[in-house]
Amino acid sequence: MSDVVTIRADGAEIRGVPKNGEPGLYIAKDGMVGIDDGADIRREAIARSGERGEFDLAVFSGPKIVSLDLIPLADSITGLQQRRTEIKRIGQGGRRFLVEIDHLGQTLSGWARRGGRTTFRDSGRRHGKFYARAFVQWVFPDPILIGGTRSTVRGTSASVSHRGDAAIAPRIDVYGPFPNGYTITAAGLGTFTVTSALASGQMETVDIGSSRVYRNGIRRVGVVSVPGRWEIYGGELGVLHTIAGTGGTGTMVVHIDDAYD
Repeated sequence: MSDVVTIRADGAEIRGVPKNGEPGLYIAKDGMVGIDDGADIRREAIARSGERGEFDLAVFSGPKIVSLDLIPLADSITGLQQRRTEIKRIGQGGRRFLVEIDHLGQTLSGWARRGGRTTFRDSGRRHGKFYARAFVQWVFPDPILIGGTRSTVRGTSASVSHRGDAAIAPRIDVYGPFPNGYTITAAGLGTFTVTSALASGQMETVDIGSSRVYRNGIRRVGVVSVPGRWEIYGGELGVLHTIAGTGGTGTMVVHIDDAYD
C-alpha cells in the first residue's frame, strides 16, 4: 500500500500528491479536513436545579463530516472539463456512495452523501498544465469507518477483539447441529438466544447489532427469545464469546471489523 493518501469515491480517484505532473484530482496543501477527526457529538444538557453541575445524560456520536480542497490537473481544456465532470458526479442527486480511503498505512471505508455545494473554479491558465480549484464536502451519517475484518477460529468459544478506536457489534456465523436452539454469551456484555433448530450442515448468521438472524440471506422472524445486543470497543483485550445449546454440538465463527471513529 502506498504511503500517499488516495481516496476513491463514486468512480473518482483523488490523490494526495501529483505523480510526475500526471493529470488527475489532487488534494491541496492542508486541504483534507475531517478524516482523522472524531465525529460530532450529540448531547442534551439539563442543569441540576439548586445544585452544581448537570444531570448525567447519554452522549451520542453525530455524523462524520469530511471536507476536501482539490486541485484538478489536466493536459488540455478537454481534460480539465473531464476533471470537473468527475468531481460533480460524486454523490450527484443526493445519492449515497462508498468512500474508500488509503491513509496512514490502512484502508478505511464508509458510506457518505454530499454535505454541501460542490464548487469548481477554473484558474484560467491556458499554457503548460491546466488546473482549477475545487471543493467537496461529504457527510457520513454513520461516522464509523471500517478497516479490515477479523474472524475467529471455528469452535464453541473465542476471544474477540479488534484494533480500531470505536465500538462495533460482531456478526456470528453459527453451524449446526443445534436441535433445540442455542445461546451465545459475551462475557460481561449480554446473551443472545435462538429457539429454533439448526440442523447439521446448516449455517445461519446472527447480527448482534440489529438482533437479527439470517439464513441463506433471508431474515428469520420469531426465532429470537433473548435479543441481546452488545458492542466491543477497540483494543487488544478480547471479550470471551461462547455458544451452547441443549443436545447440540454445533460451533460458531465470530467476525468483527476494525472500527474507527
